[in-house]
Amino acid sequence: MKLAAAIALLILYGTTMASEISFGTGENKDCSLARALAIKDALERHSQHEFDLAQKQVCTEKNAQGVNCVFTRHFVTEVAGTLKRVVKEDVKQKRNDVCVVEVKVEIEKTRTYFGDIKGDTKVHAGTEINFQIKTFEPLYVYLFNIYNRDEIVKLYPYENFSNNLVDGVMVFPEQVKFYTHLKHNSEFSKESLMVLFTKHKVTFKSQLTSKDIYDTIASIPVHSRKIVYHNFEIIRR
Repeated sequence: MKLAAAIALLILYGTTMASEISFGTGENKDCSLARALAIKDALERHSQHEFDLAQKQVCTEKNAQGVNCVFTRHFVTEVAGTLKRVVKEDVKQKRNDVCVVEVKVEIEKTRTYFGDIKGDTKVHAGTEINFQIKTFEPLYVYLFNIYNRDEIVKLYPYENFSNNLVDGVMVFPEQVKFYTHLKHNSEFSKESLMVLFTKHKVTFKSQLTSKDIYDTIASIPVHSRKIVYHNFEIIRR
């Protein structure tokens, strides 16, 4: 069950990354286009290798026996890279005048950003959920509530609210509160607060569907975003 309003965020650090080598192949009648496709292929191969959903799961509560995690928060780390230089390229000619280019490129990993959200893991329906969001450098912050497995709604910033650039602890306007609620026939709901951190402002259109939101996030270059999820449970009193 989605929140009446909800929250989440990240903390962002920079790290120095070493260069790595990747290989790619491209084909086209135009050799310059084949070269561009080969470089693109090399970058994509590197991304597939390095794009690790490095999910860190953190136990926040255990069952009565103190054995199993019953609720977690997790972090998603996406690692990408940018082209530093083309180390080597070979141009081959195929039949039908198709040019084949094979490249060896040096890729420099882009630094990642870090952020965090800490807050309640169990909340009674109808009450305010408490949390804190923090960044370690100026970043734009977007808050989402995920419910019913993959349904998502943007909670903050509101329409026409432009001041979502955060440097340090995020402070919401005094009138902004986040309350939970349940359907009348539900006793509990497990949900997630998702925080998207970006270096550049992102425009989310009004009246977005879940697919629109996911597509917009996916369109942001991996090296320009960071996502943190905070799981929580709404329970009836």
